[in-house]
Amino acid sequence: MDPDHLGEGWGHRLFSHAIRDLTDRGLAPICVYYYESNTTARRFYDRAGFVADGGYRPDEDGLGIVEVRLVRPTT
Repeated sequence: MDPDHLGEGWGHRLFSHAIRDLTDRGLAPICVYYYESNTTARRFYDRAGFVADGGYRPDEDGLGIVEVRLVRPTT
């Protein structure tokens, strides 16, 4: 990602289009995973309407990296 273009909304627009496409095809609810320590990703998904549901992928490699599951509730 080009740092000069961060915060311009391109990622949000592209992701919103993908979510709409999946939802229109009946593929909902939709879930994503993010690294627990990545607060930027969490804010991005929060803005897109995703919420934590308690699911996660454990750190199987012993690296201290946990992936948290977020879902976008159906409306």
